[in-house]
Amino acid sequence: MTPRNPVPCPQCSAPVEPGLPACPRCHLRLVGPDAARLWQVTQQIDVLRAEADHLVGRLRQPAPQPVGGPAARPYGAPTPAPPLSATQPRPPYGAPPQPMPPMPPYAARRRSGPSGQQVLLGLGALLTLSAASLFLVVFWLVVGVAGQALIMVSLTAAAVGASAWSTLRRLPAAAETFAAVAAGLLLIDLEAAHRLDLGGLGHLPLDGYWAFAGLLGGCVLLLADRAVPRVRDGLPLRPVLTFRPAAATLLSWAGLAAASAAGDGLARSAAHLGLLVLALVGVAVALRCDRPVPDLAVPPAVVPGGVVRGRPGVPLPARRGTRPRVLPLSALPVAVTALAALLVHAHAGLVVGLEPTRPPAERYAAAALLLALPVLALVLRAVPRASAAVRAAVGRDLLVDVAVVAALPALAVVLVDAHRLVLVGLAVVVAAGVVAELALRRTDRRPGTAGTVGWVLLPVLVLATWALTEAAAEDGLALLAELGGSPAPWWLPVLPALAWLAASLGAVATTRRAAWTVVAHTAALATVALLVRDAEPQVQVVATLVACVVTAALAGVPGVLPAGPEREQHELVAHLFAAGYGVAAIAVSAPESAVLNAAALVVTGVCLLAVSAARGRLVGAYPGTFLVSAGVWRLLVDAEVEPVEAYTAVPFVLLVGVGLLQSRREPASPTALTMGPALGVALLPSSWVAIADGDVLRLVVVSLLAVAALVAGVARRWRAPVVVGAVVLVLVALTQGGPLLVHVHAFVTLFLLGALLLGIGVAWERAVLAGRRAAGWFSTLR
Repeated sequence: MTPRNPVPCPQCSAPVEPGLPACPRCHLRLVGPDAARLWQVTQQIDVLRAEADHLVGRLRQPAPQPVGGPAARPYGAPTPAPPLSATQPRPPYGAPPQPMPPMPPYAARRRSGPSGQQVLLGLGALLTLSAASLFLVVFWLVVGVAGQALIMVSLTAAAVGASAWSTLRRLPAAAETFAAVAAGLLLIDLEAAHRLDLGGLGHLPLDGYWAFAGLLGGCVLLLADRAVPRVRDGLPLRPVLTFRPAAATLLSWAGLAAASAAGDGLARSAAHLGLLVLALVGVAVALRCDRPVPDLAVPPAVVPGGVVRGRPGVPLPARRGTRPRVLPLSALPVAVTALAALLVHAHAGLVVGLEPTRPPAERYAAAALLLALPVLALVLRAVPRASAAVRAAVGRDLLVDVAVVAALPALAVVLVDAHRLVLVGLAVVVAAGVVAELALRRTDRRPGTAGTVGWVLLPVLVLATWALTEAAAEDGLALLAELGGSPAPWWLPVLPALAWLAASLGAVATTRRAAWTVVAHTAALATVALLVRDAEPQVQVVATLVACVVTAALAGVPGVLPAGPEREQHELVAHLFAAGYGVAAIAVSAPESAVLNAAALVVTGVCLLAVSAARGRLVGAYPGTFLVSAGVWRLLVDAEVEPVEAYTAVPFVLLVGVGLLQSRREPASPTALTMGPALGVALLPSSWVAIADGDVLRLVVVSLLAVAALVAGVARRWRAPVVVGAVVLVLVALTQGGPLLVHVHAFVTLFLLGALLLGIGVAWERAVLAGRRAAGWFSTLR
């Protein structure tokens, strides 16, 4: 299927891809019964236009001699409507309209080629522009800087006038083109004025010049936008979309340049704070003046005459079920400027407030400047109209959330000067506050903005208290300046960690959600780490193993969370943290004594075995068995025990227990899972050692056990005993009987080989059948 070419929009003549629901430029709707009828009318107009051109061509020829018949009507006489056919359906008056068939794709219509008059006009315009360009090139070199500036200003004004003229003639594409040309020429004018030192402007600092030039250029573009006509013949015209975004960009650039010229320190923070306020006001003005359409894919309102109301913009994220919102294009550069001003304002304030060498008055002045934005947000929250405007713009009231988040830099400046005991007390207060906030929002079960900030602040306070304690600093300024002070007790960082742990446990009890168990386990891990950070390795290992056992036990306590997915997630989180405690204990005890390392391995393995006792989690029994066996092996190696059976006894017993539990829970489980691991551990290492050392007694015992396993497997139809017993016997036969063949006489060997070949040749078919029956019997073993 060949792709269809774009077709011109019936409203603005912009190219439209076939199948689009609306025009991408003027948003004229192109689906539905009206659009289908419009397409039919357009096709009819094209056919009638072609017929009219044909008739005009015939009328230019000499008129033929009239022959008898009715007199021809003159041009412009009314044509009577044809009578309604008797077979044409007549729907009753007031009946609902019949459903129309699906609209055909908006395919390209045939357009007549340019007429001779259009060709002459185009060639004349091209020759005129060529002559004008040659005249400007010659004239540009002789007029000087002042003349060049006059030419550029005249061209800019001409472009603005051309945009207004195109809007008045309902040519939106030409109007937008001329508007973009005017904005570009204005920017070139401003840049050239400074670069060419027009009127001494080149001696001004770059920031100062662009602060004035951007303001001037933005005002000029706004005046140009006002100069564009809005109404003609009582009908509104389509607005030009280029002037206002370009003006907003120049004004934003002017504000950034003016704020950058303010200097460093408090002046920089204050200047960008003022720019932030102005930018927010600019966003509000843009939202009020440029009312965008709700969604670019939804056609905007259309007034008589086909004029689109509204301006396009950038879609904003919206909650499910709410009306989508769009940020106007004129508000986008101002919003970006507001974000940049906010970042620079916060950075400059923090640099001043956290600098230990600055006087306290200057640092607290920076904190006051940082508090200006949250105070402004709370003041606007108290004004009903401002709060309603914010709610209408973003979908919900965010002023309180903005105030809470914006107060964090000022809080950092204040806390850096606070004593470490104040941080501990603040952690306790914040822990109580976040739990209370969750209790008040119990139906939502999610913290608000203030609660989220509190939960983030708790681990920050724990880390800050630990850093102050380790550096023996009394406050943050002393820590930043690397100044020592009075040492703090080792348990001081544990207090905020305990507050964090208590708050997280309260959150689990209040919300009964598994997500809060992650926070609780993280707080418990931080508490344990702070408790044993300076202790002996033995104490660290014991504390970590106790935490492992307690965490694994908490996973099986009923009633912590309701049964279901939340309970399963809680158990998974607890098992992961218990495994982490066990790995930490093993890593810490590895370079220590064998008894300590063996204890860490055995306790961690037992925890895994206990967890594997739960239904559906027997997979954890195998690493648990390995860890317990590794702990026992560490003790045996340290005691220099040599018999291999001492090393295989413990894993054999554990694997037998795991196999019995598996077969009891799932009687249909294969023997390769329930018996295979235990039999392999019991027979294979002993047989290998017996073969390697030549121990006759061990070899006999292993062979008898292998025969017993093989016979039992054949009798009970168990695959694992048959496989393990056969493997052991084959190894014994190959290693013990193979070397004796060299002592047999040559003719005996030849006789035996010949008899073997004869037997194979005679009983070939019988052997094949017997092999098939053996394979079928082996496949029936479980």
